[in-house]
Formats: sequence, structure tokens, C-alpha cells
Amino acid sequence: MNLYSFLKQACDRERADLAAGCNVPVFYLYQIAENQRLASPLMAGRIEQISRVVANGTAGRLETVPQLSLLQSSGPTRNHKGCGNTAGNQHK
Repeated sequence: MNLYSFLKQACDRERADLAAGCNVPVFYLYQIAENQRLASPLMAGRIEQISRVVANGTAGRLETVPQLSLLQSSGPTRNHKGCGNTAGNQHK
């Protein structure tokens, strides 16, 4: 299960438990889920670990969010300011 699906299917308490376990606010998790923010390897591991604990109490409704799903870009290409070559900004 990806993080976006986990957050959408979770109740308020489950989202809060995941956020508290990761020591971040819920909106931070949504930013990661919507590819607005990158998860560090440490954060991705923590999300996997805590999502497993939260999911275990849901009788199969929720599943663990795999760490690798957070480290690989599965959404739109991220375009960070100052990255990449653009016309007039090419290295020679």
C-alpha cells in the first residue's frame, strides 16, 4: 500500500498515530504522499515501521507502507529550483 492510500483509508486516529510515531505533523505525511516533499531514508524507514504497527490493528483494512515505495519517484518528475540544465544555464 502506498502512503497516499494509507492516509486516505486511515481514520483520524490512525493518521495521528502514524504522524506521532514519525514525530511529524499529519500534513507533513501528506506532503510526502503527494510528492511535494521527499522522504529521507530514515523517515521512509520510520513510516514503514510505524505503518506496520498501525495496520496490525485494522483487521487487514490498512497495510504496511513499504520503505522502497517512498524512496522511488512514482509520481510526476520533481523539478527543484536550480536543478538541471536549461537554456542559457548550460555548463560548457
